[in-house]
Amino acid sequence: MGHNVNPSIYVDCLAAYNEGKAHGKWIALEDLGIEDLQKEIHLILKSSPSPNIFKRDYECNNCFHEWSISRSIFSPYSDMFKTDKCCKKCQSREISFGEEYKSSEEWAIHDYEDLTTALGECPVLNTVIELTALVVEHGELANGVYENASDIDESKQWLEEAYQGQYESLTDYAEQYCNDTEMLSGCSDHLKSYIDYTSMGRDFELSGDIFTIAVNGELHVFSSNY
Repeated sequence: MGHNVNPSIYVDCLAAYNEGKAHGKWIALEDLGIEDLQKEIHLILKSSPSPNIFKRDYECNNCFHEWSISRSIFSPYSDMFKTDKCCKKCQSREISFGEEYKSSEEWAIHDYEDLTTALGECPVLNTVIELTALVVEHGELANGVYENASDIDESKQWLEEAYQGQYESLTDYAEQYCNDTEMLSGCSDHLKSYIDYTSMGRDFELSGDIFTIAVNGELHVFSSNY
């Protein structure tokens, strides 16, 4: 099922922000991997009008892994860059590096589009990428799940293993549950008309067999026994 979403974040350079300077960028996330996002943030900090560190970029000639190291802008020692002589990923010593340059060090996310603000200002970037994938697949429901689970792995479990569907009410869920499980298969239609599905749905929730999440006025039901 397609969802009309465009998960994006606004990343600010904190050094510039704290000096009252606007230096940030909206980053669309749907087609980005973790290394792509890290590069986007790196470019924001590299072009900061308020640099506070020196950096040097490295690339492994064997596995093409890229990384950077930094030193304080107040430090007189540039020889520290020469100590980074092997790839952090494959341990190869065949590496290339560029000239050192000024950059800023810290960033923060100051706005979100189609992603929950529960991620906070300085989230783990892997979590941002993984939640983006869930939002693209499940829409706003994924944000609601994350807000309740507050853990990306648990959010995945809820959506993949516990989700029972969207219903108008717990009454509708209880009736659908009875039909799906053939719980009342031995009952006549006359007897079924006396079943109190409203009480049954409420009892399902009160007993802890299910839990619900409301998103934009829609009721989503999850099994607790997944």
